[in-house]
Amino acid sequence: LRAGSGQVDIDGKRAGHKERANYVAYLSHLPALKPDLDTLENLHFLCGLHGRRARQMPGNALAIVGLAGYEDTLVRQLSAGQKRRLALARIWLSPAPLWLLDEPYANLDLDGINLVNRMISAHLRSGGAALVTTHGAYAAPPVRTRLLTLGAAA
Repeated sequence: LRAGSGQVDIDGKRAGHKERANYVAYLSHLPALKPDLDTLENLHFLCGLHGRRARQMPGNALAIVGLAGYEDTLVRQLSAGQKRRLALARIWLSPAPLWLLDEPYANLDLDGINLVNRMISAHLRSGGAALVTTHGAYAAPPVRTRLLTLGAAA
């Protein structure tokens, strides 16, 4: 959806693209990965794309999301669940305080769902915030302050 009007303010100041990019980390329902790069190259590329420095080493992020040993694997060789885990590693590396997660549980098994919940919980404990959309109530994050359940369209 395109905004018809308005502006984005961060800390009371009008925010441009660069400020928004540093404040928000977005996980799309599509993984937004480069298929001909390996997993580490993807993380370096995606962190650099927004001029961000990773808060950790990308190799550590791969281990956190269960992809240790896949550093040299091309993305096109990964399963859908592994691609989702790689996209989650990019979010984990971001220093952005606000995570916008669109269907973060897509293509994940139970271990992957639990991983997402642990990541969100850790981010919240460190002072961050997360906005999560999901079709599966079973996969809702364990910590929430507000839950909005949408019904069928009228």
